[in-house]
Amino acid sequence: MERLFVYLRLAEWEKRMIEDVLGGKIEILYWNGADFSGLEDSSIAMAVTLPREAIEKAGKLKFVQVPAAGADNLDLEALFHRNVVV
Repeated sequence: MERLFVYLRLAEWEKRMIEDVLGGKIEILYWNGADFSGLEDSSIAMAVTLPREAIEKAGKLKFVQVPAAGADNLDLEALFHRNVVV
């Protein structure tokens, strides 16, 4: 099963909305506020920013969804070198 890593601080209603749409189709992991546990096995990330060290550890990452206008807060160079689609 594919994994989605959500690197955003979300309200409970926002989490419920994501789970209503994707629940059962994909495993959803939420950022714990401290580290990036779970990102290393995730193929998809939803984030406004991702530090380079997190990108380097995300060996299965294929796609990053930015839920905002623009992707200038992402390390696009690191993502490009890993062949990750933004």
